[in-house]
Amino acid sequence: MRSALLFAVIALSCACTSPRRAPETSRRSEPAPEVPGWPPLPEVRTRAAYTLAELVGELEPLPPADGPAWAEAVFVPWMDTRETQLRRASELRRAARSGSTADQAVAAALHAAVFQATLESLAEARVERIDPAAAEALEPSAQALADKARRAFEICHQLALDGGVELDAWRRRCDERLARLP
Repeated sequence: MRSALLFAVIALSCACTSPRRAPETSRRSEPAPEVPGWPPLPEVRTRAAYTLAELVGELEPLPPADGPAWAEAVFVPWMDTRETQLRRASELRRAARSGSTADQAVAAALHAAVFQATLESLAEARVERIDPAAAEALEPSAQALADKARRAFEICHQLALDGGVELDAWRRRCDERLARLP
């Protein structure tokens, strides 16, 4: 079990970086997705911002730690999925940098939301109940997630200020989310 958890810790540490992809800049014709806990999407021009909103809406929480089989049966598959989501969120945020201020602010906010959701899931799973050493090994990765979320929420705040009244709700939500970080 410990090796499965440690493998997942290493994967989490690597998940915050990814190779560069070409920007996704074509506009979508369907309605903007709703993101639970976030204001309605402003007018954005990149497909990346819409796709990132959809990704945030699909995030599943990590089920609580429950017995010795939990690491391999639950945690490792969840981490594999979340690692993919973290990489995709990073790619989408980079792609949104070619967009408007609204695109960039929304992408920064939702990118931070993926980091924060991962951090909250790890805390709520209570890994320390089944493996205190693995929980301790997760701490540096959790701190890195918090730092990345903090930076992205700060960027959202600044971009939303630059974007004017249209982005006020996004700025406030980023500030609220920033205040919740450890």
